[in-house]
Amino acid sequence: MGDVEERAVLSGYVGASIAKGLWLRSSLELGSGNTREGAVLKLGASYAVPINASLGLNLSAGATFANANHMGSYFGVNAAQSAASGYATYAPSAGLRDVGIGIGLIYKITPKWGLGIGVNATALSNTTMDSPLVRRPRYATAMLGVVYGF
Repeated sequence: MGDVEERAVLSGYVGASIAKGLWLRSSLELGSGNTREGAVLKLGASYAVPINASLGLNLSAGATFANANHMGSYFGVNAAQSAASGYATYAPSAGLRDVGIGIGLIYKITPKWGLGIGVNATALSNTTMDSPLVRRPRYATAMLGVVYGF
């Protein structure tokens, strides 16, 4: 199938608190994929709920959209790749790439230091799920880390 080369992409991020504990966020990445013409837009929201003075719960949801260049680089199969691999050709269209939800806890050890743990679940859209390259259309990730507040 070939590899998608690693490369730097141009990214911009915007986030805003619209109510106590409620954040909206977005990011735009340009230059991804084999042709460097890929574009990815991520939109999401998170809500922080204080449980007590040391423990907080964070709930999040988001969606990722991508143009046809990005989708083709990561989920498409062209004629040459099809002939070499035996996979059917597939040309995904631009649109929704995936959606996800998450839940996490942050425990404050001190006012600036804490520990975080979380789980995210992601589901691919029908466009990406239909790719012959996709083995699992839904997946989960877990996170454990140290948090420092500036």
